[in-house]
Amino acid sequence: MKKSQLIMIWFLPLIVIGGLFNPWLGYLVLAMMAFFLVLSFFKGRYWCWNLCPRGAFLDILISRLSFNRPLRGIFIKQWFRWAVLVLLMGFLIFRIIHTGGNLIMIGSVFVAMCLLTTIISIILGVLTKHRSWCMICPMGFLQEKIGKIKRRVYFCLVVGIILFCPLAQAANLSVDIGGLNQSFPGPDLFYPITDNIDLQGKAYLEFKWRRGNFVYTQNYDFRLYKGYETIASNLIMKKIISVDDYPFKVDSSVFGINQVYTWVLRQITLDGKKSDKSLDSFKIIKK
Repeated sequence: MKKSQLIMIWFLPLIVIGGLFNPWLGYLVLAMMAFFLVLSFFKGRYWCWNLCPRGAFLDILISRLSFNRPLRGIFIKQWFRWAVLVLLMGFLIFRIIHTGGNLIMIGSVFVAMCLLTTIISIILGVLTKHRSWCMICPMGFLQEKIGKIKRRVYFCLVVGIILFCPLAQAANLSVDIGGLNQSFPGPDLFYPITDNIDLQGKAYLEFKWRRGNFVYTQNYDFRLYKGYETIASNLIMKKIISVDDYPFKVDSSVFGINQVYTWVLRQITLDGKKSDKSLDSFKIIKK
């Protein structure tokens, strides 16, 4: 649980309950969408894990009720996530068009959409892992894709400079354009993420994430902290992981029962650039 989540969680009942009586509150959803879509270009899915009101609700409340079963089947397929995005956005646009431009009714459309997806997230969160909705959330998926656009934009700029700037090539100059030295979105973490972990009978805990761009990846910077705060005094493990060392395994003896841990991962490219930090927390419940 993050301090930001304790604040942001209150926006969820404000919208899904208060919005039923005051549809103008639906515009909070629109404002949040505008904010996190811009933020995602720089920080990927930072909103999801730190600021999302529904995510905070799932972490703080639904995690206590969840059966903690893995989400499987078509739910984790890319095509399914695209289908959910297209269907929900299409339904949202359809509903807005049929309001006839009435601002109050448009606000109520956003309230209804937020309420519907919250109900789905609660059902999924109880029957499977409490954050299962986040695996198929269309807004989270959109943030993920927008975050990766920045990598492609920077790569295209570099390729363009190499191919179409013979003066720079002839002089063997190191070309640096403002922004190219900025970080890029970190890896998507798969496991453990906001989970209660049972290590009983297990010699180690496996850490998994989405691996991509193998050609440009040199290694990964892995760090493990005790508690929620990623400060130097809480650091208990720091390791540079090769691309072949996957999944990364940490001996069970490192962990204590009923202790929360936070792991941080950064991708390091062949030219030494580091991605943004991807991080998540988990708790050891058995050992």
